[in-house]
Amino acid sequence: MGIWGRTAWLFMWAGILFCHGAQAIVAGDPAGTPADSAQARIVPNAAASPWSGVGRLETASGKSYTAAVIGPRHILTAAHAAMSAQAGDLGFNLYLNGNEPYRIKVDRVFVHPDYHGFKPGKDGFVHDDIAIVELSEMIPFGVMVYPVLLRPIPAGTPLIMIGYGVSGDGVRGVEKGSGMSYVRRAGGNVADSLLPDDEGDTVAEVFVFDFDGPGNVPNIMGGRTLGNGVEATLGEGDSGCPFFVRIRNQWFITGVGTFVTRFGNGPAEPGTFGTGGGGVLLSGYAKWIRATLPPEMAVSPLSFKEFATRKTHSRNPNAICGMENAACHPIPTFSYKKS
Repeated sequence: MGIWGRTAWLFMWAGILFCHGAQAIVAGDPAGTPADSAQARIVPNAAASPWSGVGRLETASGKSYTAAVIGPRHILTAAHAAMSAQAGDLGFNLYLNGNEPYRIKVDRVFVHPDYHGFKPGKDGFVHDDIAIVELSEMIPFGVMVYPVLLRPIPAGTPLIMIGYGVSGDGVRGVEKGSGMSYVRRAGGNVADSLLPDDEGDTVAEVFVFDFDGPGNVPNIMGGRTLGNGVEATLGEGDSGCPFFVRIRNQWFITGVGTFVTRFGNGPAEPGTFGTGGGGVLLSGYAKWIRATLPPEMAVSPLSFKEFATRKTHSRNPNAICGMENAACHPIPTFSYKKS
């Protein structure tokens, strides 16, 4: 189902993805093949981790979200996360050495001008939920800085998500109050549907996915599944989490996770198989992103070949790894084709 796919049968679950001191990504079936669990999705907190640039945006009152580093002093997140408190009451936590946070204060918040609160658009989904946050100091040397992909992706693209949301699995759903704020997890899903600008433009702004069960059952939106060891969905605390694509051995942020959803003929319990989620696509906000970032950081309109092969200080993993002694699940590779 592409950019002009039917959306009348989709509707938003009433929750916004935030919570107090939560864990991360909801995993697959513990009894599936391969067996999966929230614990198996944990990725190490270490400076050498390929996900060291994914951190936790926290308010003074303790609300927790996810954000990712896109420049020496800039992070990318959801607008509803960045607007949850005044800039002076926000902090960005990186976990570079176990469970102790490296905290950086926030200087300024830039919210997309078309975002006016967590309200569904004409298609029933929240658009424009994106923000760039400027930090008070530069991030530590060696922390990952992720390039952003401002080119469109096709429906069916496999995506990798990294977040600090609640734990759980697809059978039992989200486990409320189940963890610590420093636990980071990884998972994957497919951009099953791309939705156009709700203000009339044809450019895709939102992606939606379903959470498929083992053996591809249920598969509410159709399309491919990434299997029980990789397929995942979002939980409270994952708002603002980066969605990555891997192009020619390089990770690019292509989207930001902003919502969970249920389908009219599917389960209602958050985090169970048959529910879904999604977020905003950076390509739909390319002009605003270029205008918001400092001139020395602005993403040039390079050709795709130049952009995808541009050298950055990046360590490129070949797998999503769980805990140190856990097995690694291969990452699906995304092959870009020009339209």
